[in-house]
Amino acid sequence: MRIAGSIITAICGIVVIVSIFLGWIDLGYWGSATAWDGISNSIGDAMDVFLVFLGGIVMAACAIPAFIVSLASKGGRAAIVTLGLFAIVGALVAIGGCAWFLIDAITTDGFQFDWLGFGVWIALAGAVIGFIFAILTASFSKGKQDW
Repeated sequence: MRIAGSIITAICGIVVIVSIFLGWIDLGYWGSATAWDGISNSIGDAMDVFLVFLGGIVMAACAIPAFIVSLASKGGRAAIVTLGLFAIVGALVAIGGCAWFLIDAITTDGFQFDWLGFGVWIALAGAVIGFIFAILTASFSKGKQDW
């Protein structure tokens, strides 16, 4: 599970990063606003989205070396567990950023659920699935089976 878990965690990290460039807020006639628009305009006002982006980078940056170590050596279990734990932290940061964005959006006056674009839901799903498989990568790396 350490090989498959690290691959899925890396894919989920990449999905979270890509979801930053998808529509997060639907503006109706005027199109949609991406999370990257919020980051590029000002980081101080878009700290929640920046946390999602940072969490996706940490997930992918820790899962890819865990995959390489699991293929390259049979005894690198401590490195895989450590990288898996860092991927868990990255996934939690991304989940927290998505939750912060959703809570901030819901508490806005005049909020309607159709304003939320699909990017925020893709980021949240990728972060949750990456969190689950990062846990599996870190926990199953102590076993004897490599699948």
